[in-house]
Amino acid sequence: MCSGRCRGELRDDQRTTVTRLSKGGLILNPQVTVTVEKYRSQSVYVLGAVQEPGQITLEGNASIMSAIAKAGSMTRDAGSFVLVNRRKAGQVGDGPVTDGAGPQTEQIRISRKDLELGVVRDFLLQDGDTLVVPKAQVFFVTGYVKSPGQYVMEDDNLTVLQAISMAGGPTERAAANRTKVQRVVNGKRLELKVKMSDVVQANDTIVVPQRFL
Repeated sequence: MCSGRCRGELRDDQRTTVTRLSKGGLILNPQVTVTVEKYRSQSVYVLGAVQEPGQITLEGNASIMSAIAKAGSMTRDAGSFVLVNRRKAGQVGDGPVTDGAGPQTEQIRISRKDLELGVVRDFLLQDGDTLVVPKAQVFFVTGYVKSPGQYVMEDDNLTVLQAISMAGGPTERAAANRTKVQRVVNGKRLELKVKMSDVVQANDTIVVPQRFL
């Protein structure tokens, strides 16, 4: 049993086999081909917004998409990125890595779009990794816009202007220059004046009021 990293070992085995077959003149210039019958399995955890979260076993080169597929795929409320929590070199432990920002761990954030486009196809999971698929962060747009409602934040730097555009833009009766954001701060719901260039936060409610007649 061998992982894909032991190509050098396979070459040594070939040379040894050739030497033994050639010894004594039994076979002249023997040709030996070695194939990998089974790859070493890896155990990883897939948590969060997937159909079947838990520990899974993968063989060979374990990609993020293959792990998610074995966990039943993402749910409809999955977010726009995934997190890989990994123990640093030399660190050991049992169970999932729930804290990717600890002194003995690291966290890698990968865009869902990059995964789906194959941009990070060379990124491979390691034995013991924990893959976390967070739920989508959302915001709301109400008032005088063409399509008020709930929207998914696909960008951490989404501006108020972009958010209103996602809602179809302001109507003819809107006063976009007086747009406000309702936001919960320290448990209190506040209404804040904002600029179109301000960044939207998760669970914000953007309110576009009616213009004065």
